[in-house]
Amino acid sequence: MNKVSFLRRLGNWLTSPRVLALLIGVGGIINVVGVIAAPHGSRRMRMVLDVFSPTVVGLASVATAIVGLVLIALSTGLKHRKRVAWWLAVAMVVMTVLLHVVKGFDFEQSIAGLVVLALLVAGHRHFTGIPDPRSRRSIWTTVILAPLAGITLGTVLLTVTARTQARDTTLIDRIVETIVGMVGIPGPVVFIRPHWDDRWFFAMLMIGIFVITTILVALLRSPNGPHSLHPDEENELRSILPMNPRIGSLDYFATRRDRGVMVGASRRAAISYRVVGGVSLAGGDPLGEPGQWGEVVDAWIAEANRYGWLPAVLACGEEAGRLFADRGMEVLHLGDEAIIDVADFSLAGRVMKPVRNTVNHAKRDGVVVDCLRAKDLSALEVAEVRTRADEWRDGPVERGFSMALGRFGDPADGECVLVRARVDGQIVGLLYMVPWGKDGLSLDLMRRSPQAPNGVVESMVTGLVDWGRDNHLAHISLNFAVLRDIFQRGEQLGADPVTKVAYNVLMFLSRFLQLDSLYRSNVKY
Repeated sequence: MNKVSFLRRLGNWLTSPRVLALLIGVGGIINVVGVIAAPHGSRRMRMVLDVFSPTVVGLASVATAIVGLVLIALSTGLKHRKRVAWWLAVAMVVMTVLLHVVKGFDFEQSIAGLVVLALLVAGHRHFTGIPDPRSRRSIWTTVILAPLAGITLGTVLLTVTARTQARDTTLIDRIVETIVGMVGIPGPVVFIRPHWDDRWFFAMLMIGIFVITTILVALLRSPNGPHSLHPDEENELRSILPMNPRIGSLDYFATRRDRGVMVGASRRAAISYRVVGGVSLAGGDPLGEPGQWGEVVDAWIAEANRYGWLPAVLACGEEAGRLFADRGMEVLHLGDEAIIDVADFSLAGRVMKPVRNTVNHAKRDGVVVDCLRAKDLSALEVAEVRTRADEWRDGPVERGFSMALGRFGDPADGECVLVRARVDGQIVGLLYMVPWGKDGLSLDLMRRSPQAPNGVVESMVTGLVDWGRDNHLAHISLNFAVLRDIFQRGEQLGADPVTKVAYNVLMFLSRFLQLDSLYRSNVKY
């Protein structure tokens, strides 16, 4: 690598959003710490006081700390390539350069600020993110209401403590005192005792800092879901799903109504996604004709770049993974999906003996399994199953993004299949399956009663396979096993040290997450 190439790469790295965000955040911390730890009796400080009055120096110190806090807040916006964060950062760094001179002749910090300013200007091309249209109303509401709230609070506080002020103080004086006080400028109110000046100065300044911070949070935050899927979008999405001759097992979950959808110009491909904490997270493969995927993926990535979001995908297939990799995204193998071939599945043989014995034991305990389409359920049956599913849920939060539908019993999902396990007429377990094309099902929900006899889940799976043969199903997708190959290789004698370490980490995490249990549940079939 020649010297010019090295310098170019170094320059690109230094002006990247991540590095600039780090520099701005560190600069903000230095501002705050520098004000707190400033040596007040130093020779340099005495020289400063010969040039500027103590009031000016004090105001500059307070302003430096405030600017430092603002810079810390801006670092997140810079990381997400927000344009407004870049403009504010430039303004704050310019203020920092001047304030460091006024508050203490800190020329070293001013020079460092100029270097950061130069890097910001050089890297301006990266900061293209504009506010999401869905956020503009809330931003303008915050910009208007936050200062009004601060002015009201300060005016009320001054009014209820009127005895500390001169008798001729008017309401207008108190309003002006609050407004100018929020930006660190003394106002027209005259206080009876001198020490009240300092107390009210800092009180109004704290209100101003709170107002500024609130506005910054509104400007820089990314909108989070849920963003409702409109009925007309859902209808179009359902019409696009069958256009893929190799429809994926997760495609139906794209109809989740807390995810948005982007449809290609051809109206024959779409991508389902949701914005979460500055990440535009797509779930599963693009939908529709594979030949049209590239167009809609490019449009989705362009939207993410326009609004300063990070594009990411959860649980895509190999073909889609290549498509995303070609567009600069990094692809990681997360795990494997357990798929039952209905025609070949059998409980016969030595390998299936544990499952066969478990199912037979459950039958002796009185477990009976039935399967039916959701459209054939009565309202009473839907209510009963929903109640049981909520009772048996592990924790209050329903998890799932790319592999859960989260709307059992909705009339739009009539082709879904419910599998029920009963003992003495009482439901003790259930599976809820969504359509996978015309001849498959994909698991949405699996629940069982804590008091259910052993083998309930195995009985429901084998019962579903039997029902599937009678209803011309070809394949059934069960749970997704995270990092299945590590579990498999880690158990083997002579596994390499790296695999052993990874296996032990996953086994530790399995105490809190269903990793090992999902792997073992899948491998049985």
